[in-house]
Amino acid sequence: MENTDFKEPLPESAQREIERTAELPDEEFVGEVRPVLRGLLKEIRKAEGELVRADEVVYHMLPSPDNPERENPLVVMPSRGCGYEKGSGGCSMCNFGCEGRETTREDADTALDIIFDHNRRWFAEHPEDNGGVVVNINEPGSFLSDRELSPEIRDHIYKRIREYQETEAQGRAVVMVTESRLDQITEEKLIEMREKLGPDVIIDIGVGIESTDLVVEEGIFNKGKPDDWQEKMRMMDRHGVGVTPHLMFGAPFLTEEQAINDAVKSLRDCLEIRNDKGEKFVNTALLMVMNRRPGTLVDYLARNEEHQMPNVMAVAETMERLGEELSPEDFRKIMVFGLVGPKNLVEAGTEYMTCHDESCQCNSVFGILREWRGTPENLKRLKDARASVTDACPNETAFQGPYKRQNGLSPENKRQIKERAASAYYRMSQTILPDKRGMGVEEVIKSFE
Repeated sequence: MENTDFKEPLPESAQREIERTAELPDEEFVGEVRPVLRGLLKEIRKAEGELVRADEVVYHMLPSPDNPERENPLVVMPSRGCGYEKGSGGCSMCNFGCEGRETTREDADTALDIIFDHNRRWFAEHPEDNGGVVVNINEPGSFLSDRELSPEIRDHIYKRIREYQETEAQGRAVVMVTESRLDQITEEKLIEMREKLGPDVIIDIGVGIESTDLVVEEGIFNKGKPDDWQEKMRMMDRHGVGVTPHLMFGAPFLTEEQAINDAVKSLRDCLEIRNDKGEKFVNTALLMVMNRRPGTLVDYLARNEEHQMPNVMAVAETMERLGEELSPEDFRKIMVFGLVGPKNLVEAGTEYMTCHDESCQCNSVFGILREWRGTPENLKRLKDARASVTDACPNETAFQGPYKRQNGLSPENKRQIKERAASAYYRMSQTILPDKRGMGVEEVIKSFE
C-alpha cells in the first residue's frame, strides 16, 4: 500500500475546509468524518489481506487478579471474524475481521478442556488455594453475536460450564468471563445465558468503551457504540451480569497530555455509572494500552510517522492520577492490560510497548504496571519507581510530563484533535482511494454519503 505524504502542505482551499470541519460540534464532526474513516479502514484491510488466522483454538495465560502466583488461561476459539468489521470497517486499532471458519462443538470442547484441565492440575497441586475457577472463553469478535458464534454452540458452552460447576468445582466460585460488543447484548440473550448457566455461575462480560468522548470513540476509533450504552450496562447489572468496560490509552491524534486526561476521565465516568438503585456496579475496568496491529489505522499512521506507541511513563502518570483522584475502593477496580501480548498476535505482527533492553530503567515501572493490583502499596511502589528513572528509554520517545491536569478534553483540545484527524483522513483518501484523488475535502465527505 502506498504511503501518504503527511509532510507536504495541503492546498489552501483544502486546509480551510479542514479547519471548518474542526470547528463543527462533536456530533456533526463525527457524522461527516466517520463514513470517510470507514472507507479508509476497509481499503487498508483489503490491501493488507488476511492478518490474524482464526481457524484453531489458541490461548495465553493471564495473571490472576487475586493471586499473583497463579495464572488463568484466556482461550480464543475459531471464528468467521468480527461482523462489525465486515459492515462498518471495524475498530481502527483492531484487526479481528479475519476470515476463519465457523466454530464447531469440537472447538468449544477443546477450549473448555484447556481451562478445566488447567484448573484440575492447579488445585491438585495447591489444595490450600480456595480461589475460584475462571472460565475465560472468547472468539475474535463478539461472543453474543449469532453471526460469529451460533446459539447452539453458546448453549453447549453454557451447559458444560454449569456441569463443571455442579460436579467438579467443590464449592469454589466459577466465573465465566467473555467479551461482546454492546450492540450484540440483548435482554433475551442475557436471560438465556443466566438460565443455561444456572444461578451459581458468576458472569462477567467485557465491553469495548475505549473512551467516553464522542470524538475519540467514534471519530477516531470508529467504535459504533450504541447511544444507549450506559443503559445497556445497567440492563446487564439487572440480570446479575458483571460488566468490565475496556478503555483505550494512546489514541491516534491525541498528544500524550490529552491521552492521559481522556483516559482518566473515561475511567472515572465508567466507574461512576449507577444502576436503578443508585448504586455503582462496575467492579472491574481495564485500561488497555494501545498496541500496533497490521491492517489497522494505527499501524498505517505509525508506518507514516504519524503515530507513536504510548510511553510507559505516561501510563504510569495516568495510574498515579487515578490513585490520587479516585477512592481506594474504585482505584482497586482498575487493571492494566496490553503491555505484552499472546504469541499468536506477536507472530502475526502485533507490536507492544515492551522494552527489550533488560538494563533500561523503565523496566522497573513496566514490571509494576504489568502486575498491577491497585493497592496503596502498589501505588507507592509505582511512584518510587518513576522517581528513580533518570534516563529516557532508548526504545521510546522521551516522556514530556508531568502534565497539566484537566477534566477530559477541553474545547481547544477537541478542535486540535478534529483538525489532525480530518487532515489525516483527507490526505489518506488522496493516496489510497483512487476514485477520490483530486477531490476537495467537502467532495470527499459527500462522496461517502
